[in-house]
Amino acid sequence: MRKILILAILLALPFLAYAATNISGTWTVKLDYQGQGGTATLVLKQDGENLTGEYFGARGEADITGTVKGRDVDFQFETVTALIYYHGKVSSDGTKIEGTYDYSGNTSGTFIATRAEAH
Repeated sequence: MRKILILAILLALPFLAYAATNISGTWTVKLDYQGQGGTATLVLKQDGENLTGEYFGARGEADITGTVKGRDVDFQFETVTALIYYHGKVSSDGTKIEGTYDYSGNTSGTFIATRAEAH
């Protein structure tokens, strides 16, 4: 029984390492709000679970703060007119983030971010 447990742990280690998502890099974002689209660019830097970076898009430029826990990503930034919150999930291959966004409770929609460069 002990050998089986040790074997199971050893087999699981590569998957645990793979689960440690790193989303540092540049991302191209496509936004959808009731069939209307927009684009933005995110430059993200991940340090453990902490996420920082910059947003560049229709709302101007802003500093990003957030977290990455497993494949779940949450971040926000503030513009002159709104606090913008994103929640998404990183794809298993680490090349996309899909989720929802909310502009100060007034507007919400979906987004897909695609990695623009290697991390």
